[in-house]
Amino acid sequence: MTSYVKGPIAKLIANNEIFDYWFSKLSGRKDCNSQLLEKLINFIERYILFYKFSSQYIDKVYSDFLSQYIADIELFMKTNEYPFRNNKKMVYKIPRTTYDLVLMLSVILTFHRYKIMDCIYTMSSPVSNALVVGLGSGIEADLIKPNTKKIIAYDLSISDFCRKVLKYIDSRQDHFNGNDGQVFQRIYLIEILEHLYEPYLLLTKCISVLKPGGQIFLTTATNIPQFDHLYNFDNLDLFEERVKKLGLVIMFKEDIMHDTSFNINAKNTFYILQLN
Repeated sequence: MTSYVKGPIAKLIANNEIFDYWFSKLSGRKDCNSQLLEKLINFIERYILFYKFSSQYIDKVYSDFLSQYIADIELFMKTNEYPFRNNKKMVYKIPRTTYDLVLMLSVILTFHRYKIMDCIYTMSSPVSNALVVGLGSGIEADLIKPNTKKIIAYDLSISDFCRKVLKYIDSRQDHFNGNDGQVFQRIYLIEILEHLYEPYLLLTKCISVLKPGGQIFLTTATNIPQFDHLYNFDNLDLFEERVKKLGLVIMFKEDIMHDTSFNINAKNTFYILQLN
């Protein structure tokens, strides 16, 4: 185990063979930035300590989440539809704070989610302000903090952790509608568009508050049948055609494949789009 893993994460890894295997696999990669990994671990540990989550609880909820995802993949392979479109309601129930914890743990246990953090961390050059739509745990906002003078973030549910610990974020518990008069140098839409029935509607609203020359950092999700995903970006040619018609130029693109035994070609794609 690496020397900077000392707190609650160290206990999790020491007591769970699956966590140990996944973390060792990720941290042992040549393209894994140990400085970033340490930063991510420190953030997750602050979150765990804030909510006083026990190792036993974390083990259980992560295992339950994975079991649900495997079931959702199997259903997707049969129907070629996402679970919500099959069931028309959210069958799997999980508290928001726990959901955020599970997603955070995946950034230090799976390469595809770590790689998204790496793109944000390495490509976020200094800006005067930024908009984050879908604040979640706040981990992405924390990565951009050193290079961003002001961060405004929207989410339908702002956690006590974000309100009380991440006080540097101007967090707003509401839908983002683009009507508050703000304009931004950069906008982050990280792992949010797949949760919407009409992702292009949000993208259009974001473009309306983007400064000329400003950039949107976003991800798409292809064939990732998580229980709360509504939109499958299974045609990226169409997506890219539509963003170009909206006046955006693709400055960067990287496909990030998921390492899974299921043959569904699951991937995220990280884009940097610029308004000219």
